[in-house]
Amino acid sequence: MVRAARPGVDPAEGFLDDLLAGWAFDLPDGVLDFPDERLLALVADGSAEARLTAVGQACVAAAVGQLKIEGVVSPLMQIRGRAGVRVLRCLYSDTTRYPTWPHRPAALRGIELVERLLTRARDGA
Repeated sequence: MVRAARPGVDPAEGFLDDLLAGWAFDLPDGVLDFPDERLLALVADGSAEARLTAVGQACVAAAVGQLKIEGVVSPLMQIRGRAGVRVLRCLYSDTTRYPTWPHRPAALRGIELVERLLTRARDGA
């Protein structure tokens, strides 16, 4: 269910919250703030990997989408976008589960470019 814009809530932040709530993924509260070791432990058995990857990608997409549509990334979306970048970098860098993943260099390069984009948007460059 998509709700109308809520007063005082960044529309992109509200969109992301609604999207993630609609997905109803069974992930621990605060998962985007977990240290790398805890993220990797969460996905070690493979059951949460796709959901956590989707959440990271959604955070990045919402922040980049806000930049594309509004020309800025709000401070809250900077935080969420950077959290998505950090989660995806952690997952993509890990060689334990997929040691010969052929897309790792390109995926990590893409994450680096998104991080640069968010930095430039934050700094007004």
